[in-house]
Amino acid sequence: MISKCNVVTNDTKKELATHGTIQFPLACYHDDLLESQIPWHWHDEFEIIFCISGKAIVNVAQNKITLKRNEAVFINSRAIHSLEKSFGEINSLVFNSKIISGTSESFFNHNLIFPFLHNSGFSFFKMRPQILWQRRCVNFAKIIWNKAKIESPEFQNDSRYLLTKIFYLLIAKCKLKNSSKSDNHFEAIQNERVKKIILFIEENYSSEITLGQIANFAAVSKSVVLRDFKSALKTSPLQYVKIIRIEKSCQMLSSTNEKISSIASECGFNDMSYFSKSFKEQTGKTPEEYRVAK
Repeated sequence: MISKCNVVTNDTKKELATHGTIQFPLACYHDDLLESQIPWHWHDEFEIIFCISGKAIVNVAQNKITLKRNEAVFINSRAIHSLEKSFGEINSLVFNSKIISGTSESFFNHNLIFPFLHNSGFSFFKMRPQILWQRRCVNFAKIIWNKAKIESPEFQNDSRYLLTKIFYLLIAKCKLKNSSKSDNHFEAIQNERVKKIILFIEENYSSEITLGQIANFAAVSKSVVLRDFKSALKTSPLQYVKIIRIEKSCQMLSSTNEKISSIASECGFNDMSYFSKSFKEQTGKTPEEYRVAK
């Protein structure tokens, strides 16, 4: 019942895989991030990723989350995310909300699922073992994964019970509440627009990107792009372009022997001095120092 995550997406980066079965839509995965990275994608399901060795670097939108052993991250439905190549191993659970909610009119759906689905501002939550309630959540996720591994006959019943406890703790401790319908509608539109822009940047970072191009692609004004990006990601779209370019150059410096000038050009930097300055601002090292350290 355990498999390796093999992400296949459509042109919006939505994952196409079915997780689990129609009767019980929960799947458990194990991945060695030294062997491969997991590309940007999103899905309607919730996900819990926990690190079992080394460290795992999880990106959720513009947020970079480093997980050490026994740390985990909860990723909300429809949040775009990826995992970088690193010296780490992870286990993960990907599951549909119906496991907990049952019917749309149920107490569980209204009180445990809606606060997540109707809160686009809550994209992830990192869980640390030093905090008791968070350690309990991570342990519950581990129990579910282990029961799947041994194909325990109690797997389905125990998984539903433990996931319900995880959601209850997250809502209670993070103080999540249902938003108004108007807030939900605006946040949903904003979230989809920002997601679309992120994907545009991911696919075009090696070329020149202007604010006007981004606005034309999103079919909104420049001011709306700036407002939505600032609200959702706490940065500007052009600053995000630079962040992505530096991240891509870090990957190439670590995994290839290409000349640094070639890497800079391939990652969208036409000026070497600007590339070096931007690289050091973001990483604390020059490109040369970064390559030697890796």
